[in-house]
Amino acid sequence: MDIKDWLTLNLYMSISQIRGRKMECKKQLIIVVLVLSLCVAICNGDGLLQVLAKNWDRHAPNPTLTTQSVVNIDKVFGQYQKTVDENLYYSLSMVNADTLKRIYGDKNTKMFEMAKETINPCMAFATTWGEAGSSYKGISLTTVMDFNPNTYVNEIDWITLSRRIDQVDSAWYYANTKKNYNTNEKGKAWRMPVALLQHPRSGSRKTSEMTGLGVGPYQVTSPDWNAWDIDVRVNPLWGYEASLRKCGSNWITSGIDPISDITVYACLSLGHQGGNLITYNFGKELINHINTPRVQQAILDAGYQMYIDAREKAYTRSISLSDINVVPYLKLVESQTGIDFSNYTGGAGRTNKGDYTMNHVLRYVFYKFYFSEGV
Repeated sequence: MDIKDWLTLNLYMSISQIRGRKMECKKQLIIVVLVLSLCVAICNGDGLLQVLAKNWDRHAPNPTLTTQSVVNIDKVFGQYQKTVDENLYYSLSMVNADTLKRIYGDKNTKMFEMAKETINPCMAFATTWGEAGSSYKGISLTTVMDFNPNTYVNEIDWITLSRRIDQVDSAWYYANTKKNYNTNEKGKAWRMPVALLQHPRSGSRKTSEMTGLGVGPYQVTSPDWNAWDIDVRVNPLWGYEASLRKCGSNWITSGIDPISDITVYACLSLGHQGGNLITYNFGKELINHINTPRVQQAILDAGYQMYIDAREKAYTRSISLSDINVVPYLKLVESQTGIDFSNYTGGAGRTNKGDYTMNHVLRYVFYKFYFSEGV
């Protein structure tokens, strides 16, 4: 074996040993860099590039998560938060394929079959992020509740509570909130934390009657408070089911054959802006763009980078979702794909439907890496 072959073999072995490990393995990375540099100096460049292309995974995978998964969050995010968020995942796993069949009936479409196979709590976490709720450093990197401890009368045992998240209804908030809540006794959201309330066009969340506005972490919006009562809206489990019901069934019968769970969640996210948007030309075009291997790989790569960047911050301090800005990662997807997703918008409401959907899809992918320890 000549020096070129020896160096190439050792480079391959070093890469193989490091793949899948966490970024803190700095010593091993230094070894790879040194060997790589030596190879560049001695070896022919084309041969080296062939070895790297063959043996180095440049693209992020798509983690497989279901309601039956055992999840594992990196301990760098803190043991308390790790335990709370893992508990939340298992609690929200109660919304599953049977829930979908109960809501919609057992539809015989490829979209619905994929939804039943792949539904998982990351869809719930991604739906609430950017809507309402409040994550809090060291407690939870989700917004399915208001996790800010300053909202409450006494210290909350979040570890115990997160095991049975279904017990968090309006009565729980009545008993535990001490400030930053709605004070309008004639309104629909009295004593609910303002962090769970949609911003009215005028006035404040603290004093608004909230009659036709979104209430709860999933921002369930309806003036019909009999069909969508306060408990359905604020409970993290029931609100998740309510958000699925609010999407309607057009996404199931759209005729789109999803290539992965990412397409399913994109349809749900678009549906949160309007259940009929998938029937518009722009809505169908938006989902068809997302439902391609090239775009989904770009989404996975950007979502993984979101996770890596957040984890790097967590090495030095506790973080909340306010430390993660999704906008640069959407721009990264657009630069990779050449698609301006903001062009795919329309229907009622001022929200840009393309940006809304893509931002939530990236959040969904982020959570998949968060709950699978970066894979």
